[in-house]
Amino acid sequence: MPLSKNECTILRGMGILAILLHNYCHWLEGALMENELTFVQERSDAFYAYAFHPDGNAFLQFFSFFGHYGICVFLFLTGYGLTVKYKLQNTESIAFLPFVWRHYKKLLWLLVGGYVLYQVVIFVGTKSFSGGVLDWLSMLTMTNNFFSIDIWPKPYWYFGLTMQMYLLFYLLVYRAQSNRQIVTVLSVMTVVSLMPQFVFAPDSDVVRLLRDNFFIGMLPFTMGVTAALYGKRLSNYIKTPYLLIAGAVSGVLLFFSNVNLVLWSVAPVFVVVFSLCLVKVMPRLLSKPFQWLGGISAALFVIHPTTRAICFAKLHFVSAPHTELLIFSLFTVIAAFLYHRWWLVKFSPIKN
Repeated sequence: MPLSKNECTILRGMGILAILLHNYCHWLEGALMENELTFVQERSDAFYAYAFHPDGNAFLQFFSFFGHYGICVFLFLTGYGLTVKYKLQNTESIAFLPFVWRHYKKLLWLLVGGYVLYQVVIFVGTKSFSGGVLDWLSMLTMTNNFFSIDIWPKPYWYFGLTMQMYLLFYLLVYRAQSNRQIVTVLSVMTVVSLMPQFVFAPDSDVVRLLRDNFFIGMLPFTMGVTAALYGKRLSNYIKTPYLLIAGAVSGVLLFFSNVNLVLWSVAPVFVVVFSLCLVKVMPRLLSKPFQWLGGISAALFVIHPTTRAICFAKLHFVSAPHTELLIFSLFTVIAAFLYHRWWLVKFSPIKN
């Protein structure tokens, strides 16, 4: 399924909105906890018991439980974007170290500004910094995922995961000699990545550690690479009726994806298919806000742990959780817009 640049930006907007809402909602009192890195049947049972007897907090509980799947959208776009850029458009050979350094430097610049700001806010509030020297080094080298270090801010674990996906792309996709080799190798890797939760207890520390790394990302990443390589062949099937049917089916499957371990393991498929169908049929007027959010998605991701910390510390006077979420969302969007314009656009060492 070929995607335009605008559609990719809209997808980023959809993904980052889900992540923002999730990362605030699941901190609210009484929030239903999600199955992200591990699968806990009791959490699923609690959610579905609530879903069939909801109250006024259904919106908050939905994003608390499902919002983390926004990450799957970004992992899909990572595979798709890298393949289009380096396999389909680029004709010059790129050495391994320059490739790694370029992408590490890009991620580091994105991370540093937000991390320093977060530490300043934490110091002002608690008179101490978050973490120690080893935590800071693991964060800046993006290696904390390997050691299961309980970093703060927690959403920054995604930087290490992204760096791993860049490495896997170069080793498994960029250096491959044919599309068939790419799909075969990635398919094998994807199957391997799905095995731990069936070999070990799905809520074990082993599964958590493995899925804290590239194991969690192989399925949507592989879908992204495959979509880039073979998307044009599917163009004849991208008709509105087909998209509506596929979107509806994948949406239902996504909703019930946490019923058991098997469906949970392949839930990223439902997330990606649903998101792709939605972006293809979404009216232009409705897509505009998502496109704008997608344009500052990197800044939103980096800045929202800081604005979340501030809101949780200062919004005690707000009794309604929906109002609290609205204040957080507006505050985050304004802060991210300023961060994007000042830090990422004006001073970034890499412009594209």
